[in-house]
Amino acid sequence: MALIDEGVRFARPDIEHLVKWGGVYRMLRDSETTFILHGDTSFFIPDSAFSSSDLRKEFIGEIYSRMTPDARIRTGELGALG
Repeated sequence: MALIDEGVRFARPDIEHLVKWGGVYRMLRDSETTFILHGDTSFFIPDSAFSSSDLRKEFIGEIYSRMTPDARIRTGELGALG
């Protein structure tokens, strides 16, 4: 998983997805997972993907800052995603 100029890139040896910034519909959190909603598809990133909560918060902040204003409204306040 990587943040690139075009969006969020999810890649494995056998498949690759690119969620473009304009296509992020909403971001959600539960107690241990961040969800990125994109059309009919959602991507989930478990907290275990990050070596610290600070890196997770930085990742969430980067995505939030690049989301469209409408997607930010649907997502709510950034602090609620912590």
